[in-house]
Amino acid sequence: MNFFVRAVWDEGAGVFRSESDIIGLHIETDTIGEFREVLLDMAPELILTNHISGDDLQRQGYGA
Repeated sequence: MNFFVRAVWDEGAGVFRSESDIIGLHIETDTIGEFREVLLDMAPELILTNHISGDDLQRQGYGA
């Protein structure tokens, strides 16, 4: 599986905001460093929750 995440500077709001195909991922931060931290914290969990089924995990050898 491949996903994309893009940090876009929103001049009007003065924040970096996310554009992504990861369901549930909505990021707004003041700096690109903060954006990266939030992304690395949130994206894996959202991918597991919203994009990968138990069957997918079992096929990869991660399920019971």
